[in-house]
Amino acid sequence: MIMPVMSGKECFEMLLKTNPSARVILSSVFTQEKDLDDMKQMGLHGFIGKPYRKDELSRVVHQALQ
Repeated sequence: MIMPVMSGKECFEMLLKTNPSARVILSSVFTQEKDLDDMKQMGLHGFIGKPYRKDELSRVVHQALQ
């Protein structure tokens, strides 16, 4: 969610403008629950907190592709 030029939420919004059907998964250490809820309502397909294990990532990607 914290990046040098824009926030994760801003990046997510730009991705959806570019491709409204994009299946986006967010990964972050710092996430406000309100921002996450807002993005889920906008079409976020998954969230995984850092650090994560390969099996957790695999599960979240699998769910997003369903």
